[in-house]
Amino acid sequence: MNFDIGHALLRLYPGARFVLAGYDYEGLDWQDDTIQKPSRSELENELVKIRQEHAATEYQRQREEEYPDKESLLIALWELVVEGRNASAEELQALRKEIKAKYPKPEVSR
Repeated sequence: MNFDIGHALLRLYPGARFVLAGYDYEGLDWQDDTIQKPSRSELENELVKIRQEHAATEYQRQREEEYPDKESLLIALWELVVEGRNASAEELQALRKEIKAKYPKPEVSR
């Protein structure tokens, strides 16, 4: 996803009045008298954070695309709980493990 300063503005100043022509600071027409216009560096720093957060959760979006649909999960759960058959649940769990191994959660650096 492409993020621009509009994303940073909306996150930092929800409800602020401004017009953004284009995607960069030069196109920012600040129209809010109650809040000082943010600096370019403030918005760029926030944009870096937004991009880092998005990248850190990319594995979740990749997994979501390959996980079984909710109907398959519901059927497997029904078969396991109500009918006492666990084959479908075991197959889905094996698939989940494959997908999680394919798209691992990144380690958090401290």
